[in-house]
Amino acid sequence: MLAETSAFQLPSSIVYTDPPSTVSIRFGVVFVRALVPLIGIVIAVAAALAIISANRAGEERRGHAHSELAPPAPPPEVGEIEAGDTAPTIQAPKSIPESIPEPAAPLPNKGPLAVEEIDLPSLGDLVVVGAKASEPAVIGSLDPTTGHVLRAELTHFGAAIYEIVLAEYRETALGDTPMVIQRVMKSRVKDRSGTFHTVSRYPFAWRSVTVNGALVPLETTAWRRVAGAKDGINTTAAFEVDIAIADDTTNRVCTLRRTYTLEPGRFDIKVEHAVANHSEGPIQVVLATSAQTDMPQRAVTYMGDRRELAAGYFNPTYDTTRNHIFTDNAKMARSKVVEGPRPGTAAPLWPNEDLPLGTELVWIASINRYFTVVAHPTVDRDGPLPSLEHDFPHLGVDKHGSKGQEQDLRVLMFHLQSRPLTLAAGQAETIAFGAYAGPRSRDVFEADPLGSLQFASHLIVYSLGGPCTFCTFQWLARGLLGFMTGIHFLFRDWGLAIIILVLIVRFLLHPITKRSQIQMSKFQKQIAAMQPEIEKLKKKYGDNQQKIQQEQMKLFRERGINPMNMLGCLPMFLQMPIWIALYAMLFLAIELRHEPAFYGIFQWLGEAVAGAPWGFLADLSEPDQFIKFADGGFNLPLCNVYIPYTLNILPILMAVFFFFQTKLTATPPANEQARQQQRMMTIMMVTIFPIMLYPAPCGLTLYIMSSTLAGMVDSLVVRRHIRRMEAEGTLYTAKKPRAGGWMERMQKAVEKQQRRRSGGSG
Repeated sequence: MLAETSAFQLPSSIVYTDPPSTVSIRFGVVFVRALVPLIGIVIAVAAALAIISANRAGEERRGHAHSELAPPAPPPEVGEIEAGDTAPTIQAPKSIPESIPEPAAPLPNKGPLAVEEIDLPSLGDLVVVGAKASEPAVIGSLDPTTGHVLRAELTHFGAAIYEIVLAEYRETALGDTPMVIQRVMKSRVKDRSGTFHTVSRYPFAWRSVTVNGALVPLETTAWRRVAGAKDGINTTAAFEVDIAIADDTTNRVCTLRRTYTLEPGRFDIKVEHAVANHSEGPIQVVLATSAQTDMPQRAVTYMGDRRELAAGYFNPTYDTTRNHIFTDNAKMARSKVVEGPRPGTAAPLWPNEDLPLGTELVWIASINRYFTVVAHPTVDRDGPLPSLEHDFPHLGVDKHGSKGQEQDLRVLMFHLQSRPLTLAAGQAETIAFGAYAGPRSRDVFEADPLGSLQFASHLIVYSLGGPCTFCTFQWLARGLLGFMTGIHFLFRDWGLAIIILVLIVRFLLHPITKRSQIQMSKFQKQIAAMQPEIEKLKKKYGDNQQKIQQEQMKLFRERGINPMNMLGCLPMFLQMPIWIALYAMLFLAIELRHEPAFYGIFQWLGEAVAGAPWGFLADLSEPDQFIKFADGGFNLPLCNVYIPYTLNILPILMAVFFFFQTKLTATPPANEQARQQQRMMTIMMVTIFPIMLYPAPCGLTLYIMSSTLAGMVDSLVVRRHIRRMEAEGTLYTAKKPRAGGWMERMQKAVEKQQRRRSGGSG
């Protein structure tokens, strides 16, 4: 991609002295004239892409063969307690009545009541009546015949999630290990004596409950499993725990229940929290629960750590209907959040000082390159879109662990706090939220009922960040992906789709490239023929550059030469947004993850020859791995580029193509300085860029290599056409300047302005 710039530079042999200051105006006119038809072409192509993408419903969904794997080992039966905490001594109740009573006439839920509006009795010290022994539960399955797309193992400690595993995705392209998207987090904490302890922190754990102002920890408590078996395929699992008065564990104050529900074919888990009041008076309850933890850390190779955090919110001031969700100023790189303003703290994501006033949190997301975990409100297919902040108005983020010299062990975990739930005697109330854990896939995001949460607009963004973010047009990136998806639908191979897309883009821009090179060649010859007259002007007027410009402009007009007709770098300028959009889309599109190139022929050859699939071009989202020596890699000194322990052949071939392209497009240097510049450019193209792209995904290197090769062929075709025009004598036919043309009008305007500045009449 970067190598193509040399094809559009002004040849160094041209000596063009001090071009007129008005050239930029003409350039603008030509630019607009060239841009308008290109925009029309792009809009037409984008419309065709949208039609192709909309009609591909018959394409079968990509999946992998997988089998039901043995569940991971259950967590320890005794919860690990953070240093400094004291575990209460709890006895099992003598008898446990019904779990969550349903009152005969339930009170209407009109939202929280203020504490001062009701008489809250003093309950004294409260304890948790936990389970002596309980087993985890499982919802979902990895067996594709069940219709489930994920498997979640739940632990009775804090009624939390132990891990979430995706059934359709694998950790590596050629492996069988299923993709783990959430897992229990281990962190080391130091107590007051300086001793370190390992503490387990579970995603989506019920952290604590506050009853009438009394705080009761729950995260390390063993809950009773009341629904959902350890073995078998379940869609629902529930855990319960009782809160009782400390001096009499049979006198229950309230019962807490957490229920997980997972429908087949859904990546979304519903998490319900039910509270039942067993006391004789009213109680006010505030729930505190963990949400998702960090996305798993993958091997960081190209483009660094791509994990992000995002908050979607309503802005009632701007959108009173609450139909639109925004993420502006509430989306940032995880590395920025984890550093925090002070040691041991996390930077504020929500709320932060850059957010508009009066915003309402709708969902909070942890994102990596291809997957996301989102805590969001439960969505009714027919009802209005609620906000997560309605039931959980307080969001926080904890940072655990430390940054070592060799490995960063810091992890982030979100936590939610509910609104106060005021319950009369015998009343029960339920609040809930959803936990999406799955791919950043437009098909999944736009399906009901998740479509109203607008994940597709805010969690699928093809941008690599940095200074090129502003010109990564999302409509263009999505249109190119839709177009490439249509090509894939026809040829059934993403490697071929990338190459064909490059060829189509080159074909559409060929007329502009051709005109530019023809006009550049013509201008070069014309300037070379005029060099004696230009030298005479320099000798005649000496250091009077203003007069030289006037006379040179007049000479151009007399000879019918228009410098702006060669278009200069306009073709490269017009292609730049397409290059950047393609680059970002190919890096971030989940459609290319674990997809082989060229129908998996290299994997088939490996099976046939060595009895094991060859990793070369087995995954377009990873380096090509022509030869893999070992796992891991090292950072190259000085340039800080990660080099994996693999031989990647595509970047080497790309360097070869860069070398031949510089030789093909280079012009004879006019002097020694120009020769040194060409030599430095060749070294950069042949060494620096291939090294920087050495750990890049092979889908990107395949695209750049194909574009470079197509550019070389395009240049050869244009040069042959130029030679034919030279032989026919049609290339350098001078046009008679029009009376009152642009050049003449601009010349008169410049002369008039100069006379005014010099005090002359005009």
